[in-house]
Amino acid sequence: MFFSNVLGQEHIKNHLIQSANHERVPHAQLFIGPEGSGTLLMAIAYAHYLLCHKNSGGNSEMDEACNLKFKTFSHPDLHFAFPVATNDKVKSHPVSNHFMEEWR
Repeated sequence: MFFSNVLGQEHIKNHLIQSANHERVPHAQLFIGPEGSGTLLMAIAYAHYLLCHKNSGGNSEMDEACNLKFKTFSHPDLHFAFPVATNDKVKSHPVSNHFMEEWR
């Protein structure tokens, strides 16, 4: 996911790019907004930019291996955490990793 795939929100994109370029990345960030506002896409694009060496301002020319890993959400440093519950497949102690196949 590239910043160019996120529609609008240019001010936020520029802020995130500048903070990464100046190596001023906070230890945690919360991307919130109403459903459909692109917060998940923005967070994934930002993670992509940070983890794939941020060679260009819009992160479009990066290592192809890294791009492929992000395309399938299988980069070893990309982690997702989301609420889960038991179901027919997971009877006890559900954790996000048990549901990664469905997430991807």
